[in-house]
Amino acid sequence: MIKDYSDIIDLERPVSRFPKMSRQARAAQFAPFAALTGYEDAVKEASRFVAEKPLLDDHEVERINQILRDAIEFDDAVDLIIFEPDLHKSGGRVSRVTSRIKKIDETERKLVLENGRQIILENIIGIKTEDSSLDQVPW
Repeated sequence: MIKDYSDIIDLERPVSRFPKMSRQARAAQFAPFAALTGYEDAVKEASRFVAEKPLLDDHEVERINQILRDAIEFDDAVDLIIFEPDLHKSGGRVSRVTSRIKKIDETERKLVLENGRQIILENIIGIKTEDSSLDQVPW
């Protein structure tokens, strides 16, 4: 029994009771989605490189301390190589800071620079003034 739909072929299209959707809203239904929320961020974080903190021997630490004392006494600018720990995973990065030293806070073991920045003394891994060198930097 073949039906030719002659009874409905000339009828008007039914009107929906819902308002018409815009093209953008309709397209958004078929847009791709992230099934794993935060996965891309986790991959980026895992692939971000952090360095291990170089370890200094007692001789290198004493040399850094002596150069710091001399820099304060003679009001010399210092070029510091510091290790900045990463806030999210173990390790960190090595950076360079140049400034004059305002004071050394012995109780908190911090170096206070002229611009107000504070650096933890244990994070200094190299130092240079006009009269010294960075030959003790361990890399």
